[in-house]
Amino acid sequence: MRLVIPVLPEPLHFVENRINVLIIEEPCTLRKTLKELSEQVAGLPGGFVLSVRDVPQELSRLTALLTDPLHPETASKKLSGLILKTVLDAARDHEDELCTVLAAANALAAQLSLEMRFPAAFDPLEDPAGLLRLFDFRLDSEGLDIPELLLEWMLMQRDFLGKRLFVIYGLQAFLGREELETFYRSALYEKLDLLLIEPFQRRKPMEEECVTIVDEDLCVIY
Repeated sequence: MRLVIPVLPEPLHFVENRINVLIIEEPCTLRKTLKELSEQVAGLPGGFVLSVRDVPQELSRLTALLTDPLHPETASKKLSGLILKTVLDAARDHEDELCTVLAAANALAAQLSLEMRFPAAFDPLEDPAGLLRLFDFRLDSEGLDIPELLLEWMLMQRDFLGKRLFVIYGLQAFLGREELETFYRSALYEKLDLLLIEPFQRRKPMEEECVTIVDEDLCVIY
């Protein structure tokens, strides 16, 4: 996989066991780059070009962009719908239990309606999906640290939405070196293609990083 980025003279290549880090020190260029990428991820035209085996791909279909590493979106409407579909698929192996639960719930509702001081009516539960939807299945993020949460976000984006390239802005500001190493190991183990965009170089490059710097004068340093 490779990504053409307007500010760079050559595309970035994503290879196994390497993490791409793009540092853009000039603020206006950084802002323009992130804005253009965000628009393309949303489906608008732009200068970024993503290709797999030299075949251009629809960037919005394969790319997930995260500009707030502290709050990755794990409960969007689309994602929640796909999670529910997975739950419903799993529920097919539990039809007897679901029928028992539905019958018990309807019996309770009928009894409660008789105890009302007015002629009460209710809508009986007939579809297991309606019952399962009430549980609001989602990622259990409680207790996860930032590296773990980000990894789960990427895996959900890949498994449910088909994303293949993950771009995260400003991550290094929130993770210490050991946390970053742990995150890199997990991402590489899962064979996730990752691009970090940073406003400046915070530390000496790590072994897994392939660093590209666009300095204040827009000179590119590899």
